Amino acid sequence: MKLLLIRHGESRGNASHRMQGWLDEPLTERGREQSHRLAERLQGWSIKHTEPISAVYSSTLARAYQTASILVQCWGVPLVLDKRLCERDIGALQGLTWPEVETRYPQVAQTMRQKWTAHTLPGGESVFQLTDRMWQAITGIVDRSRNGNGGRCVAIVSHGAAINAYFNRLMGRGDGKPFLFSLGNTSLSIVEFQNGRPRILLANDLCHLE
Repeated sequence: MKLLLIRHGESRGNASHRMQGWLDEPLTERGREQSHRLAERLQGWSIKHTEPISAVYSSTLARAYQTASILVQCWGVPLVLDKRLCERDIGALQGLTWPEVETRYPQVAQTMRQKWTAHTLPGGESVFQLTDRMWQAITGIVDRSRNGNGGRCVAIVSHGAAINAYFNRLMGRGDGKPFLFSLGNTSLSIVEFQNGRPRILLANDLCHLE
């Protein structure tokens, strides 16, 4: 089976350079356009590869849910919401710009410059908690598909840190390691599972926006 991992389109928080976490910001007009372009690209991809996308799973945060809604409208497939696919809860940093973080939480900012994933955010979620819930959610989706209950190709719309956390564990890098990718809005990553073994076919692809 193939798992299509998609970061949401540009949100209002992205456009204003604010740290979002669980801040429930909607898509911008640009974010909606990005989502439509991805939908068109993957519709053609499904036909070419004879692997129709059978369902879309999404974070419950507006920026992801709105992206997923555009995809399912174009593809005519079910949409399943799952809170475990949400972004990392960043606690007191939610809604702040980076200069505001440096001013209000200088020690946290210093630690974040060194290693984003290793520290605990004030009032927020640890990267280990994030990774555990993402891993459980995606493993469940993959298991259902393997058992013939979810189709051979499914899409998941989530968030940058959440997808990176899943990749870290998938590759055995350790949950506290720095994230590998700076995932763009509506970036596409593909993981293929054969005989229970995963293989990353694509990461952070944005050719539909060119």
